Amino acid sequence: MVKSYETIASIVSLEENSVTDIRVILNEVGASRSGPGMGQQATRNMMEKQYQGEWLSLSSALTPPLAVEVLPHGVTIHRIIVQVEGKTHDILIGPENPQDYETFKYTNTIIGRYANRVRVGEHIVKKDGFERLARPISNESPEVSLHGGLLGFDFAVWQRLSLEDTKLFTPAEIRTLQNSSTSESSDNTAIYAYISEDGDQGYPGKLYLETLVALLPPAQDEKGKVGSIVILYRARLVNEGVTPINLTHHWGFNLEASLQEGESGNDKLSVKNHRLNIKLKGEKSGLKVDFDSNQAGLMFYTNNHPNKQFRKKIHGGPGMKDDGYINGSAAFLEFHEPLSAFLHPEATPNSTDTLLTSNEIYNNFVRADIFVDRCCNSPTPGVEEVPRLRGLEG
Repeated sequence: MVKSYETIASIVSLEENSVTDIRVILNEVGASRSGPGMGQQATRNMMEKQYQGEWLSLSSALTPPLAVEVLPHGVTIHRIIVQVEGKTHDILIGPENPQDYETFKYTNTIIGRYANRVRVGEHIVKKDGFERLARPISNESPEVSLHGGLLGFDFAVWQRLSLEDTKLFTPAEIRTLQNSSTSESSDNTAIYAYISEDGDQGYPGKLYLETLVALLPPAQDEKGKVGSIVILYRARLVNEGVTPINLTHHWGFNLEASLQEGESGNDKLSVKNHRLNIKLKGEKSGLKVDFDSNQAGLMFYTNNHPNKQFRKKIHGGPGMKDDGYINGSAAFLEFHEPLSAFLHPEATPNSTDTLLTSNEIYNNFVRADIFVDRCCNSPTPGVEEVPRLRGLEG
């Protein structure tokens, strides 16, 4: 399951042998869903802080060109703020109040232990001499387990680690990320840890996970680029065995919802005039997001079953209930391995089996490069236009 970083090899490099044996850290990062190895008061404090946003930025300036707000609740990417020519954009949909993510399910959160849909039942999983029984729990229907079960990783409270306390990223990797910041005082990297118990939502094996969120500046020759958001997922089994694992982020983009001037009705909320070619582009805002991942699959839909209760103020909502998003108001791009790959290895010969043994480290990423295209309304001569999004079902 250990993979190379392919196109982002220059950012970080995997040094598996330097990863601490995680059996020694169980007393430091414990096994409760509410928080690692914590007493009652510490658990209460963590529960109170799960919706307190933590900001990352490339610059310590008052209005940095790119900033991201992350919540410990499900490693939720609550806001991606982009400053363009005096205009502030938040390019993710979602509620104004972070606590409303309790009812805003599968929006901007991590998904796990297994993304997308898995058939409910008893499945024997085997790899490298290990054999375990997986029993995915039904939640979408009696026959289907969706996004890890009733209480997946999206609903867990993750603990933010100091960069020195990471167990799955090397000091060299952390230095590389820190050195990429454009300001000594800026905070461009965060790591969140969680332990999933053996049997959690029916999946075998006690699993220690770290999710790293980092902002990277553009290179000097990257014209129009504001910066990049990189999410790195790593995990390792604590005890000997094997388990299915398939992680992603379920984030919903709208590059034009922050544009209010001259718009009427619900037109400004639709993404059906965005263009997609693993590159998402807003024709009116001039914003563009290019995506990259080392994972073989992509799930895409346009939010045709939205949460209609809440909407961010910057997207024209009041911040209260009963004024939410419309059908087709976001482009969700979820990079993960093919659906239920561990049940159908013959169907994915060129991909991973999504089975992690205690001899491996789970290691995947997604990267979003954000650009400003100031010529967004002028197609390049001789280049065929990419079709706009029209009525894609989710």
